[in-house]
Amino acid sequence: MQKSKWIVLTIFLAMIIGCTGNLTERQKDPVASLKVDNRESDSMIIYVVKGGVKQRLGQVNGLSIKRFIIPSHLLRDSYRLQFLADPIGSAQTPISDVLEVSPGEEITLLILNSL
Repeated sequence: MQKSKWIVLTIFLAMIIGCTGNLTERQKDPVASLKVDNRESDSMIIYVVKGGVKQRLGQVNGLSIKRFIIPSHLLRDSYRLQFLADPIGSAQTPISDVLEVSPGEEITLLILNSL
């Protein structure tokens, strides 16, 4: 009985080590981050745009700062990205200029009060 417990424990540890190896490989993917400083009172839905296709990053509340990870698949091939802030309850959707974003960079998107 004691021997079977060790075999089960060994298999379990091997599975954990195998999964950990996959996680470290995923962490090698190129990543960048976006810091959104929303000085507007409205909450915003933030998108990243690459090649005319937008992908939602998340929401930043009014008068707050939030960081988002830019998905690694958007940093492959071309690093030319735009960022779109869609105010909740408004028809305006301001978009940034095209930016060259490299892995390891943090981009700051400053949303000013429109008053």
